[in-house]
Amino acid sequence: MRPFKCPHCQSEMNYIKEPDMSTDRCPSCGGLFLEKGELNALASSMKGNIEYSSIQSSEDLTAKFPIRDCPKCSGKKMEKVNLLAFSDIIYDYCSSCESFFLDKGELKEMNNYLKELTPHGVEQEYRDYKDGHLVRIDRRQNVYIASPGLAGMRTRAVDATNICITVYFTKQLNTDLRVFQEKWFAQLAKSIGLYKVQDIPTGNVEFDKIFRVQGDDEKAIASALPNEFCQELVDFVSNDPKIYQRNGSFEITSDFICYMEGPYEPNKMPHLLNKAEPMIEKMLSLAKLLEKAG
Repeated sequence: MRPFKCPHCQSEMNYIKEPDMSTDRCPSCGGLFLEKGELNALASSMKGNIEYSSIQSSEDLTAKFPIRDCPKCSGKKMEKVNLLAFSDIIYDYCSSCESFFLDKGELKEMNNYLKELTPHGVEQEYRDYKDGHLVRIDRRQNVYIASPGLAGMRTRAVDATNICITVYFTKQLNTDLRVFQEKWFAQLAKSIGLYKVQDIPTGNVEFDKIFRVQGDDEKAIASALPNEFCQELVDFVSNDPKIYQRNGSFEITSDFICYMEGPYEPNKMPHLLNKAEPMIEKMLSLAKLLEKAG
């Protein structure tokens, strides 16, 4: 069925794969066609089902603005709807495939508007590009906590939220890998030989004490993790970085660098975006070091 025809100017839309999702964009007018679920994913300043709250069509709007054809559903006309049913931001909506069409600039307008509705950032989640890197801030609720017990490791669910910051590389690293911080009890168990796991040495002794490195091609992984990067991450972690009160942990794959902190009580993380800015800047610096090595 693709490429879709732009509902506004009838140009062929480009199907663009981004690190965390794919969208259809018009190269001529800048319009954006979003299939079901994608508007929610791009709504970066408010939690909840933005799509469900925006599908009430308006006969007044339909009479006032030109009606557009859905690029996905043959012969189906799109309806005019207001973002959150009451704002002045107007979208085209297809009730058959539940997709939205946004004119150029309306995505930014939407996120600015949603941000105004949550001025303290309590529900804030974030998705934007910085220095060419996609950056996301997500809140993961109903988290599980692992802890050692008499019968080994056990997990329990808690009514709490973790903050997850992800900085995606501009292009995938040359080798598949996973780098992550080990909990103290895992480090202890490994050091006294209670269990054996894959742990590729990088040559940086401090780094290898804090992080576990896994992957299939040990030689390629060693070149993908230069000592400059390893030492900078070690120095950063040694300074106890945090957004709020709890120390977090880093994970690195061939696609992204991720930092997770928590758990915290729901709705107890004010001004999240502002407080996360220093962490994001450091993660961008680390991402650029890995990209340079690749």
